[in-house]
Amino acid sequence: MKLQNNNYQTYDKVNFTAMKKSQFSGIDFSVVEKFKAPIEKFDTMEDFQHWAKSKYKELADTDFKGKSDVVANQRHRMKKEWNYMLTDGDKFTPAEQLLIFNGITKELKPFDNTYMPAYNYRVLKKTMNDVNERLAGNRKELFDFGKMYRTNIRQHYQNDFDENYTGWIVIPSRINDRENFDKNVRKLQAISGVHWCTKSTHAKPYLAGGDFHMYIEKGEPKIGLRFDEDVVVEFQGESNNDRLLPEYFNVLEKYAADNELQFVDKAKQEYELSEKNRNLMKDIQENIGDAIKEKDYEKILNYMKISTKKDENGMTVLSHYQIPKGFDYAAIGIKEEDILKTVSKIEGNADFTRSKIQSFGNIKYIGGNANFSTLTLNNLGNIEEIGGNADFSFSNIKDISKLTRIGKNLIAEYSEINECNPLLKIEGEIKAINSKLPSYIN
Repeated sequence: MKLQNNNYQTYDKVNFTAMKKSQFSGIDFSVVEKFKAPIEKFDTMEDFQHWAKSKYKELADTDFKGKSDVVANQRHRMKKEWNYMLTDGDKFTPAEQLLIFNGITKELKPFDNTYMPAYNYRVLKKTMNDVNERLAGNRKELFDFGKMYRTNIRQHYQNDFDENYTGWIVIPSRINDRENFDKNVRKLQAISGVHWCTKSTHAKPYLAGGDFHMYIEKGEPKIGLRFDEDVVVEFQGESNNDRLLPEYFNVLEKYAADNELQFVDKAKQEYELSEKNRNLMKDIQENIGDAIKEKDYEKILNYMKISTKKDENGMTVLSHYQIPKGFDYAAIGIKEEDILKTVSKIEGNADFTRSKIQSFGNIKYIGGNANFSTLTLNNLGNIEEIGGNADFSFSNIKDISKLTRIGKNLIAEYSEINECNPLLKIEGEIKAINSKLPSYIN
């Protein structure tokens, strides 16, 4: 019997025995590996494709949400477009659809502002060809499809600079380049930072009003300047928060001076705040440069107005913890985990909302409120007790199994928590809209 289904592979005989991995190659083999396909249940390749189709539908029905309404709406619209283009006709097998859609959506978290990349058929085909070439040499080759696609679509539109380029580029407005307006919109979307609104919805209206200037460092966007005619109305750094790390403020300061840029009042205020942050870093280097070099973390914390003392075991106890506004430990060459690695207790409030910490180390006790909102690490570590509120909203923390007491409220709205201590005592209320808390906690 000869079976054929769209682009599915054709076989002369139906195989009624369980399939083996040796029967798969290329993208099909990658899908089997990535998604742990139950091939022992498949008699034919068509069975495999039907399974892939159901897995794809499950993924395509996912609501990827988003930290802001703008991002959530962009993801929703892009998901519909990708789904339509992938399933229209027979351009892609179900296994290919599954691989593609998983690749472009796997970085989308409900608590962040990462945009879904735009669909471009030529770029998609190039990415698929790149994958097939790699798999032809080694079917077990590891690859990140989403990263490959994003790189290819950026390169597709950045024909005026390569991946090693460092410097400023200007994407002209509709007034300055009416003939190529649509192309420039797509280019701005493609090469914008992943958290910038110009990655999606705002590219067209922004270019309708004025040019967009972008500073690129080794092919990656670091600063964006939005103009209204000849005046800067907004600038953004990588984080899309109107703030620049000190080294990039220096770049902007020089560019503004060299080109005699004018800023509207709001942008001027943000510019001055970024300047203050740069000066703060200078002060830090001047005042505690030796402590930074010698990794004297207690002196660094004291400079941040965080008091320290030792417990009976020689571990450090902090009065409280927070990251000063506009400050970034990485900017002075320090890992936040190293600052806290000898800390066992925080007596007061602990605010980690702007933290980039990857581990809580040996901390076991927080006496006041603990704010973990928007954190990207997935484990609360050894923390056993929080005396005040514990806020995990929009965080990626999944495991709080060492935590035995919360003195006030547990706030877990849009959180990922799914592993808790069954004996966890919560002395206040539980706020857990759209959370994954185990039923025994609710």
